[in-house]
Amino acid sequence: MTVRQALSRLVFEGLIERQRGRGSFVAEARFQHTHVFPSFEEEMQARGSKTSHTLIDKRIEPAEGKVAESLGLPEDTPVVVLERQRLVDGEVVGYEIRYFRDGSGMP
Repeated sequence: MTVRQALSRLVFEGLIERQRGRGSFVAEARFQHTHVFPSFEEEMQARGSKTSHTLIDKRIEPAEGKVAESLGLPEDTPVVVLERQRLVDGEVVGYEIRYFRDGSGMP
Protein backbone atom coordinates (compact mmCIF):
# COMPACT_ATOMS: atom_id res chain seq x y z
CA MET A 1 0.00 0.00 0.00
CA THR A 2 2.82 2.44 0.90
CA VAL A 3 4.64 1.82 -2.40
CA ARG A 4 1.38 2.32 -4.30
CA GLN A 5 0.83 5.66 -2.57
CA ALA A 6 4.41 6.73 -3.26
CA LEU A 7 4.06 5.86 -6.95
CA SER A 8 0.76 7.75 -7.14
CA ARG A 9 2.45 10.80 -5.63
CA LEU A 10 5.30 10.60 -8.18
CA VAL A 11 2.74 10.38 -11.01
CA PHE A 12 0.91 13.40 -9.57
CA GLU A 13 4.18 15.37 -9.46
CA GLY A 14 4.94 14.41 -13.07
CA LEU A 15 8.11 12.52 -12.20
CA ILE A 16 6.96 9.12 -13.44
CA GLU A 17 4.34 7.91 -15.87
CA ARG A 18 2.45 4.67 -15.86
CA GLN A 19 1.94 2.62 -18.99
CA ARG A 20 -0.80 0.02 -18.80
CA GLY A 21 0.62 -3.47 -19.14
CA ARG A 22 4.22 -2.21 -19.12
CA GLY A 23 4.82 -0.57 -15.73
CA SER A 24 6.00 2.76 -14.36
CA PHE A 25 8.78 4.76 -16.00
CA VAL A 26 10.66 7.99 -15.37
CA ALA A 27 8.71 10.75 -17.11
CA GLU A 28 10.31 12.92 -19.74
CA ALA A 29 11.33 16.30 -18.38
CA ARG A 30 8.62 18.89 -18.77
CA PHE A 31 9.45 22.55 -18.92
CA GLN A 32 6.81 24.48 -17.03
CA HIS A 33 7.48 28.19 -17.15
CA THR A 34 4.72 30.17 -15.53
CA HIS A 35 6.42 33.60 -15.48
CA VAL A 36 5.70 33.57 -11.76
CA PHE A 37 8.78 33.20 -9.64
CA PRO A 38 8.54 32.55 -5.92
CA SER A 39 9.85 35.16 -3.54
CA PHE A 40 12.93 34.32 -1.51
CA GLU A 41 10.70 33.75 1.53
CA GLU A 42 8.35 31.44 -0.40
CA GLU A 43 11.26 29.43 -1.76
CA MET A 44 12.82 29.01 1.69
CA GLN A 45 9.45 28.07 3.21
CA ALA A 46 8.99 25.43 0.50
CA ARG A 47 12.37 24.01 1.57
CA GLY A 48 11.23 23.93 5.19
CA SER A 49 13.39 26.84 6.32
CA LYS A 50 12.41 29.93 8.30
CA THR A 51 13.43 33.43 7.18
CA SER A 52 13.85 36.51 9.33
CA HIS A 53 15.57 39.90 9.33
CA THR A 54 17.69 41.86 11.79
CA LEU A 55 17.42 45.64 11.50
CA ILE A 56 20.86 47.24 11.52
CA ASP A 57 19.93 50.87 10.81
CA LYS A 58 16.96 53.02 9.88
CA ARG A 59 17.46 56.59 8.78
CA ILE A 60 16.17 59.34 6.52
CA GLU A 61 18.49 60.79 3.92
CA PRO A 62 18.21 62.72 0.66
CA ALA A 63 17.70 60.60 -2.47
CA GLU A 64 20.55 60.88 -4.93
CA GLY A 65 21.38 59.44 -8.34
CA LYS A 66 19.96 55.98 -9.03
CA VAL A 67 17.88 55.99 -5.84
CA ALA A 68 16.04 59.18 -6.85
CA GLU A 69 15.69 57.94 -10.43
CA SER A 70 14.44 54.48 -9.42
CA LEU A 71 11.84 55.90 -7.05
CA GLY A 72 10.81 58.61 -9.55
CA LEU A 73 11.74 61.39 -7.13
CA PRO A 74 13.60 64.65 -7.58
CA GLU A 75 17.16 64.68 -6.22
CA ASP A 76 17.41 65.50 -2.51
CA THR A 77 13.87 64.29 -1.72
CA PRO A 78 13.96 62.60 1.73
CA VAL A 79 13.77 58.79 1.64
CA VAL A 80 13.73 56.17 4.38
CA VAL A 81 16.77 53.87 4.29
CA LEU A 82 16.66 50.45 5.95
CA GLU A 83 19.79 48.36 6.40
CA ARG A 84 19.21 44.82 7.54
CA GLN A 85 20.58 41.32 7.61
CA ARG A 86 18.57 38.52 6.04
CA LEU A 87 18.64 35.22 7.94
CA VAL A 88 17.61 31.67 7.07
CA ASP A 89 17.17 29.39 10.06
CA GLY A 90 19.10 31.90 12.18
CA GLU A 91 22.11 32.05 9.84
CA VAL A 92 23.02 35.31 8.06
CA VAL A 93 22.70 34.84 4.29
CA GLY A 94 22.51 38.41 3.07
CA TYR A 95 22.78 42.12 3.71
CA GLU A 96 20.18 44.52 2.32
CA ILE A 97 19.85 48.24 1.90
CA ARG A 98 16.32 49.31 0.95
CA TYR A 99 15.03 52.75 0.07
CA PHE A 100 11.42 53.90 0.50
CA ARG A 101 9.63 57.15 -0.12
CA ASP A 102 9.51 59.09 3.15
CA GLY A 103 6.12 58.76 4.82
CA SER A 104 5.38 55.44 3.11
CA GLY A 105 4.40 53.86 6.41
CA MET A 106 7.62 51.93 6.87
CA PRO A 107 8.49 50.94 10.48
